[in-house]
Amino acid sequence: MANPSSNEDSNSDNKNLYICSSNTVTYSCSSSHSGASGKLTLKPFAESCSYLQYRVPLTEHHPCFYVRVDQLSVNSKISIGIAGDNIRDDVHLGNHNNTIGYHSDSGMVVSNHCSRSQTKPSHYSIGDTVGMCITNFSQSSSSVMIIKNDRPVCTKYHYEKDLHKYYPTITLEHGPISLTVTWHDDIPLPNVPKYLHTNPCDWMVMPGFSFDSLTNTFCVRDQSYVGDEKVLLSSLQSPEPLSQERSFYEVELAEVSLNSRNPSLIICLVSCGAHLCAPSSSICYEVLKFTINHQAVENGDKLGWGIHYLPPFLDEDKLRQPIVCCVTLNSCCQTSVCYLEPEGGYYPFIAFTPQDFKLKLSLAHKHLPVKFNTMNTSDHLRILKLHYELERSLRHCELSEFTYSQDLRVDLLSDHVDLTLDGKVTGVHTLQYYGHPLTQERPVFQINITRLTEDSVLCVGVAGRLSSTSKYPGRELSSLGYHSKDGKILYDGRSQANTQGHRFTEGDQVMIEVCHRGEGSNSVMVRVWKNELPVALRSLDIKDHKELYATVSLFANGSPVACELITPNKIEHLPTYYVNNLLYWCLPADAHVSANEPEVHVSNQPRTGHCIVCPIPMSRGMHHFEVKMLEDPTELGVVPPMIALTTVSPYDPPRESNFHLDLLRFWPRNDGESFTTINGSCWFDLFLITQFFFGRILST
Repeated sequence: MANPSSNEDSNSDNKNLYICSSNTVTYSCSSSHSGASGKLTLKPFAESCSYLQYRVPLTEHHPCFYVRVDQLSVNSKISIGIAGDNIRDDVHLGNHNNTIGYHSDSGMVVSNHCSRSQTKPSHYSIGDTVGMCITNFSQSSSSVMIIKNDRPVCTKYHYEKDLHKYYPTITLEHGPISLTVTWHDDIPLPNVPKYLHTNPCDWMVMPGFSFDSLTNTFCVRDQSYVGDEKVLLSSLQSPEPLSQERSFYEVELAEVSLNSRNPSLIICLVSCGAHLCAPSSSICYEVLKFTINHQAVENGDKLGWGIHYLPPFLDEDKLRQPIVCCVTLNSCCQTSVCYLEPEGGYYPFIAFTPQDFKLKLSLAHKHLPVKFNTMNTSDHLRILKLHYELERSLRHCELSEFTYSQDLRVDLLSDHVDLTLDGKVTGVHTLQYYGHPLTQERPVFQINITRLTEDSVLCVGVAGRLSSTSKYPGRELSSLGYHSKDGKILYDGRSQANTQGHRFTEGDQVMIEVCHRGEGSNSVMVRVWKNELPVALRSLDIKDHKELYATVSLFANGSPVACELITPNKIEHLPTYYVNNLLYWCLPADAHVSANEPEVHVSNQPRTGHCIVCPIPMSRGMHHFEVKMLEDPTELGVVPPMIALTTVSPYDPPRESNFHLDLLRFWPRNDGESFTTINGSCWFDLFLITQFFFGRILST
């Protein structure tokens, strides 16, 4: 690593606080003292990703920093965020474990590979000032607020457990780029901006919407967002969570119009951001929502969410705060639920169709107008405590439930298992967890890679009981293994399939999900995830569905290997995928999905072929899909694409019956070319007749 340039008056200690990943990045301080504002530049024609990191962590007294964009080229990309000292120099912030980053091109805030957020993305460019402020420090998930031009735009969790590694970091790609950076050392706590729930102007609103101070309502500023139906649901989020001091929020329906076909009004409590898939809990949710029946409300009605705080049932676990969440209509309780409050609290959040409702924030009550008697409170607390104790007993692991090579170091922690293999140890070393097999109720486990070099290999998979702890999963029958070095997925000793895996390395997440097909089936479908996205599907032959175990193999080859295993019993919520979003399809490693259109772009380098596969099969609920040809393959000199229905993996051996096909395809070649035109569509329809599926191929 090369140190950035700084003022000649700066001493050597200050210079060592600024770390650059390449010599294409330069940083100059405006003062000799550390943490002073400075100028950050990326040289022209610097196409690879580089970063600058200031090795003084954010603290409760100095929780935020800012960046002003002075120069940006067309293809440039910036990410501002927080990272530790082990970040790779080839990825943007957020695309690495335990980092968070606000991306300029997409406007998304990514944390631990997750870009899901309650609020819409907000791009930034030349002239914008963006910042990141930690509003709640925690050793498991800190709350972060993202600021753009002095307005809050998003809240998110940061999952780094070591508070001493909260280093402000900036990644840059495709110069020239010029930024002015104001570090947190120059922003004392009294100067940190405060955004309040009681100030409607501070609420986070979607583009095209604002707060009208004359009518005291949230309204549409740009009618094109509604007229062109670009926005189906508008959203509002409070900049601060509910708390003991203010535990209730309420909105008044200033106007209710029922002319629309689908009026919608949903009041919610949301956590700071999307929770991790693993580990997860059944009594702590990221979103609590209540959909209002539009026929049951009228002008002037008031809707609210409130929290009644119960006494903690675990004095040693102060983060586990039991609460009763209550929905009110005109100060009368409509329904209530009892959960554990997420870290950082619950934020008021409203989603509605703006053409049907005008909302006014009501501040008459600071606390729930509903009274809870002692009997109801004790009943809520007793039931929640039973759920908590049951979940804690199910999540518990014993070392005797693992079979592993004696050269592996295995450390059991509360939320995961640490696996470490010394670099001097030779050979393959495997661990298998027998405590909880991958069942229909708990079909997922996850690996977080903490140390892995190009020379080492990490293999993640599922298998029956292995006969040896010195073999990779996938080499034997009834086993599957996903390899880090080449991304191959071996199953039953072979690797032929319609989709190929992606390589993974340090800072990545890998998740294996087993989809059971029923008791009568002799196979299961395995869905392989990398960094919150599905990458491949496989069919695995298995005799006993109750003997599918999480399996991990490590091969050091001179460098230490370390990872975190999150076992199936610690995961309550399955990973989320959206079929209408092409990012959640199984794509080639070099594929790119357009931000605003459902388009996939792949490289034109000579290869054996690309394959794009939906992560779930067609069914009664999803029986149609179509593909539009945007370019003429003959003009590009490439083979035209094929549209097909396939099984998860090719039949081996092939079935003799024509009613058991593993591929049904339409390929517009030779005579088929006349059926396709530019911007024309090809599609498959699926009809269920008795118990057989038939496909119909149509084209326009």
